[in-house]
Amino acid sequence: SLLNRPGEYTWPIVLMTYVYVRQDMTYFDDAAEASLTVAFLEALYNDDYIQQCADNYGFTLPTSDVRDMAEEGIKSLILPDGAPKWTFESSTDPIDGHGEYVISGKRQRISDIERDSLMSSSATKEELEQEIAALKAELNDKAGMTDKQERQLMAALVLSCMCFVYLIIFSIFPLLRCFSRKE
Repeated sequence: SLLNRPGEYTWPIVLMTYVYVRQDMTYFDDAAEASLTVAFLEALYNDDYIQQCADNYGFTLPTSDVRDMAEEGIKSLILPDGAPKWTFESSTDPIDGHGEYVISGKRQRISDIERDSLMSSSATKEELEQEIAALKAELNDKAGMTDKQERQLMAALVLSCMCFVYLIIFSIFPLLRCFSRKE
């Protein structure tokens, strides 16, 4: 825990005491970033989020007059044109819960879903090796090159490098002969 750490150079508070935000947020280049900042500020006073900090970490919640003042300040912020409204999914919303501007604790990265699937799988080592081989083949197909084409490409690169080296050697050799005659 970062709270109340011992030591001469530690500070017992790891929570912001205030947040300064310009009222006119039209300076943001991305309107979605501006409205995401507003969603963050709203979450600071949303019981679904901030109460967890109080319960789990002993944070002191703001008083109702501070909360009211902060919420009024958030409402007065001026967003750029076209700024989307971010929402928080607190219970399953099968239609809008996967929306672009929805903050949901239920979302997972695809890598997490695939890892969980593999962890719960009873696949044998051979089955996993077969799946890896199939994925490698699929990757090669998407790259558009067969093994033979890769070997041909490598040979062409080697020959090109050799030609470049010969060009330099045969360009320098006559110059050296020319300079040696003048001496």
